[in-house]
Amino acid sequence: MGDMTGAVACGRQAARLFGLDLPEQPELVRERLQQEMGAIIAWTQQHEIESLLELPQMSDPDRVVLMSLLMHCLPPAYQVNPELFALICSKMVSLSIEHGNCPMSAKGYGSFAAILSGIVGNFRDGDRFGKLGVDLSERLNDVAVRSACHFTWACFASAWVRPIDESIAVFREGARWGLASGDHPHAAYCASLVLANVIMRGTPLAPTRTQADEALSLVTRIGDAANIALLRARRQFVDWLHVPTTGRTLDNDDFNEAAALYELQATSVSKSMLAHYQSVRMMYRFFDGQYAEAWKISKQLDALLVFVPGMMTVVEHAFFQGLSASRLWSDATAPERAVYQTCVETRLRSLETWAAHCAENYAPLHLTLNAELARMRGTADAATYEKAIAAAQASDFPHIEAIACELAMHHVSVSDPASAAEMRERAKAAYRAWGAVRKAESL
Repeated sequence: MGDMTGAVACGRQAARLFGLDLPEQPELVRERLQQEMGAIIAWTQQHEIESLLELPQMSDPDRVVLMSLLMHCLPPAYQVNPELFALICSKMVSLSIEHGNCPMSAKGYGSFAAILSGIVGNFRDGDRFGKLGVDLSERLNDVAVRSACHFTWACFASAWVRPIDESIAVFREGARWGLASGDHPHAAYCASLVLANVIMRGTPLAPTRTQADEALSLVTRIGDAANIALLRARRQFVDWLHVPTTGRTLDNDDFNEAAALYELQATSVSKSMLAHYQSVRMMYRFFDGQYAEAWKISKQLDALLVFVPGMMTVVEHAFFQGLSASRLWSDATAPERAVYQTCVETRLRSLETWAAHCAENYAPLHLTLNAELARMRGTADAATYEKAIAAAQASDFPHIEAIACELAMHHVSVSDPASAAEMRERAKAAYRAWGAVRKAESL
């Protein structure tokens, strides 16, 4: 249990029995991946993605068994070799196009969505493949893959082009199907990872805490140790924001931040879980005003993003790394300022792209970081921050509204004390609307 590298080796050996070579050398994996993806993309340019739903049933029993083998190779490959994961996803799609659909095809389509959205940046087609996986699993009425298909759509594709509430609903449906079918791993993934979307959506912290408790109870019964650690961290982050009497760390009687980090780093069982965990640590330190520490953790997270393609952790990283850099810029040396400003500009380009695909989800984040870049360039005014605040209000994102108001307060604190005092009150009101009592009181 937990030997992801060994699981991939076993899968590679088994695939050879069916005449499929999954190479070990990175350059060969990359070459095969480019070939497979090129062929699939060429096919989609000639056919509607949704037409894959009408393919005939896969009749070759050996191909069906191979598809099942490849499906079971996806989770360990995802954790230890993202390019091999992408190759396996692509091969499952290619086999389905060539030989017809089977229940495992649904998982292949859904997993291919992660490649399109998270690596290629083709968010529209990624969402279409994610939905295709769910639709095929429903048409074939195979409960064994329904939870997995809901998970891949919600986790990797939906939120890039649809309101984030829709992805949250798909996550919850995935958890329900996982429990109904006995697919406990995907039930745990859905119950745990939805919390990132719930928090990024600005859901009031009191019901968010309740959801975290329910998810933690579920994954504890299932026995998923990595998700337990992640959920405890997110719950502690919510508690820290919501309950001002807690200490200035994420630690409590049943959770130790440093010990959990050491365990995830030492075992290397799940690089994606380590990425999610580091993201929580980064956000906590940003909200606590520990910008240098938040920046340091965000730089450690840079190398882990390859293990979370298309996931909300990528958004958390871009936004809070950019904001941490902007807060450090003011007191930095000239060379340091150049580094911080380049970081903000880079993260802003990503947020701008995401906002172009789904303004409801990402325009508030983009405009908030854009206001900070304008401040760094000396071109910010009250209207710059007001645009971010208005976008956050339109999306009902009280947390982003609060952050934008607080940043505006800092911007005019010397030049316009009266406006700063007004922004302080607006920030406090928005933080209280979110449930972040600690932040409101700290202002």
